[in-house]
Amino acid sequence: MNLKKYKSYTFAEYRMIQNEDLKIVDKMIAHIKKNKKNYKRLVILVAIVLLNDTSIIFADTNLAAIDTLGSKMLEVVRVVGYWYSVIMCSVESIKAAMNGTTNNITSIIFKYSLLFGTFYFVPTIFDMIKTVF
Repeated sequence: MNLKKYKSYTFAEYRMIQNEDLKIVDKMIAHIKKNKKNYKRLVILVAIVLLNDTSIIFADTNLAAIDTLGSKMLEVVRVVGYWYSVIMCSVESIKAAMNGTTNNITSIIFKYSLLFGTFYFVPTIFDMIKTVF
């Protein structure tokens, strides 16, 4: 049976140990700064490590996925918009007919047709603007 023993510290003792560690690091940095040759080597090493970092992600790498998601969302909005327009146009037309104002029915149909058309017209306009620039 392997029982590890841990030493516990008070908060003041822990802060004193941390300060001692920082003093050691400060001494090492001061030594490197005094030794210009090692300082240059360290700077070159850090530059090489940062340049070879492959975790840098450019903004244009996942644009295809965003375009696919946007197209799917637009298609859902179009389907929902279609049925919303059909149902609400029918409801308002029936209300207008029951009130005896049948001349308003054409404006109701035009209103919902225009609403539904914007789901197709606006993305087409944006695509045309995108191709210009």
